[in-house]
Amino acid sequence: MGKKFSKCLTALMVLAVTLSTGSFTAFATETDTDTTPTPAVTATEAATTPAPYGVEVALYLMESNEEWSYGDQAAKDWSEPKSESVFITEDGTYTLSLTDLEIPTANFMLCYIKDVAAYPKDTKVTHSNVPDDLMVITDVFKVNGSVKTVSENVRTGLKKGIFDVAYHNEWDKNDNNVEFNKDVTSVELTFTVTGITGEPGAIKYAPPTEVPATPTVAAVTTTTDTSATDATATDTAAASNTSDDDKSGSTLPIVIGIAAVLVLAIVLIIIFRKKK
Repeated sequence: MGKKFSKCLTALMVLAVTLSTGSFTAFATETDTDTTPTPAVTATEAATTPAPYGVEVALYLMESNEEWSYGDQAAKDWSEPKSESVFITEDGTYTLSLTDLEIPTANFMLCYIKDVAAYPKDTKVTHSNVPDDLMVITDVFKVNGSVKTVSENVRTGLKKGIFDVAYHNEWDKNDNNVEFNKDVTSVELTFTVTGITGEPGAIKYAPPTEVPATPTVAAVTTTTDTSATDATATDTAAASNTSDDDKSGSTLPIVIGIAAVLVLAIVLIIIFRKKK
């Protein structure tokens, strides 16, 4: 009788352990279904980033007059004022300017914008770091604060691979695109570059317009309808409660089964002791 009881008790305990293990496995499986694995990115899938384009450009002038000097520069056969540079790394509109000049018109020799790296006479730069089909659109050219007409013959691209656009050149009449008929005190240039980050000519200069005055609008009382927001919050809460009920409902039968097995084991132990 003792051996039979031991076998029966052992079977009941194995059943209880099996049910317990199954409940934990089911719960872990249910929890893991919400996790989405992140795929690994291999080296072959990584995109190769091309080297970026970019060029430093400045406005250059040249004046021939031994009696004239620019700023702290000593007087010499010619002077070459240079503006602050602009760094062109994307399509857009840029401005270059020189002020506080004292250049007689008769001595004014050159006016142009150029790649700073390609400017020195001993430079080794043979091509500016920009696409060959780059476009340069001259938008506004001012001399002494007045807008000047720019000839349609002005360059709109590179010169032998170099970012170089001339507006006045006493040694090359083909590059005389702006008339300087007065003593020069300032030069200001606005130009648009396209073809670096987009299609050449895709954008054009748009002069700023005056912003119209904002009309006065009478105050209006607005009633906010919160019914839709309340409904959404209610639906979310209901969905959360339903999810919790489903989890508790799925584990309840397993818990009841384990409890029943343990109660039965206790009853059998009591009966066996009474028979002894």
